[in-house]
This record gives sequence, C-alpha cells and structure tokens, in this order.
Amino acid sequence: MLLIFILFLAVGLSAAIYIASPHAALSYDAGSNLYISWVTDPAGNPPPSTRLSLWLQTEPATIQIGQNVPVGNGSLNWMIPRVLFGDKMRVAIIRQGSSELLSISPGYFSIIPPTRLQVLSPNGGETFRPGSTIVVRWLATDIVPEHHQIVGFSLAYYPRGCRVGEPVYVELSPAPRPAEIGSGGTGCRLTIPSSAPLSSSYIIRIQVQSLEYIRRGWNKGKFDDSDRCFTIAR
Repeated sequence: MLLIFILFLAVGLSAAIYIASPHAALSYDAGSNLYISWVTDPAGNPPPSTRLSLWLQTEPATIQIGQNVPVGNGSLNWMIPRVLFGDKMRVAIIRQGSSELLSISPGYFSIIPPTRLQVLSPNGGETFRPGSTIVVRWLATDIVPEHHQIVGFSLAYYPRGCRVGEPVYVELSPAPRPAEIGSGGTGCRLTIPSSAPLSSSYIIRIQVQSLEYIRRGWNKGKFDDSDRCFTIAR
C-alpha cells in the first residue's frame, strides 16, 4: 500500500476537490468518529458521476477508509480504530479504480489515545488554608491497552471571578511527581504554598499523557479541570 500511495503523490492534482475536514493541527480520539468532508468545483469538475476512494496516510502506511463513494456525497464518516495513533495523519481522495490523486488534506492532524479524565476532588465548594495539604483525586475511563501517566497537576485561580478570563497558575513546591493513572482513587497529595493568593476562584488541573507519546516526545496530552471553583482563605 505504501508503494500505491507514493504513486498517488506522483500524480498531479487534476480535479477541483478541496478537503474541508478533518482540520489540520487538531487531535481526534482513537475509537471516535472521524468526519471527512470535501467541496467540489461549482463548474462540475469532477463530474457528478465520479466515484471516489478515500485513504488515510499514517506515515509510512496507508489505510483505505472509503471506496466507491459518489463525489456528490460531499462527506464520509469513518470510525477510527481504537488502536490507531499517530502524530502526522492526512486524508487523500483518489479517483476510484485508478491512481489519480484528486485531493489531499492541506495539513497534518493527530489521532490520540481516547482516555477520559475527570477531576473528582477538589471539585468545587471546598475551603483550604495556605500551607495546608490537599488530596487530589481523579477518575480515568475508556483507556486503551496502552499505559498512561498523570504528568501534571496545576493549581490556578481566576483573578476576575470563577472561570472569568485567563487563570493565573501558582507554583507548587515541591513540584508533584507524575502519578499512575489508575491511582486516582487514592489520589495525590499537594501542598498549597503559604504565599498563595487568597481567592474563592481556584481550580485544580490534571493532565494525562500516553507513555508512548512521552517516549516519542509528543506533547499531545489531555487535561481536566475542577468543575467548580474552591476557596483558599485564612
């Protein structure tokens, strides 16, 4: 299939098809639906009778994700396999039954492991004192058979009110260590700095990352914040 795709790239674009989605630089979950859409030349090039074959370029392999699709459909839904991940993905549209490349998505997108992360506590309404220790707990679901790791815990507050504007992050010392994603029930202990500003608009942010992505140096993690704000007061 790799050889076939190289042949595709060697052929110049001969028909006016523009791939509108998936969007470049975005990340999509493995196991989710990938919506592929395209726009054709209003003058009717290629003609409505044209049938399409759609391919996913994963570097270096390619995967056929659609065949014999009428050009007039304008879109295709494809379920991403749960075990397919990659940082450089593109969609190519080929004229069915030939190697004629009609279009290729203008930029790369990513497919990432479908971990769902949820902050359980503190999740809003609590009050803590500067210098005290809090236990951060979380729930991770829909995890693929790859290993993941909690790579970041952040303490932040909103100066203009809960979730108004941009948050200000408070440096944690000592910095929390990475945690196993399955340890959310026992949680991670964080010490609130004694110098933390007093505010009723604090949140906790937790970031998770695939160990495979860490190994490759890809910064494609996911995060979740406290649903509501909590307070730090004396």
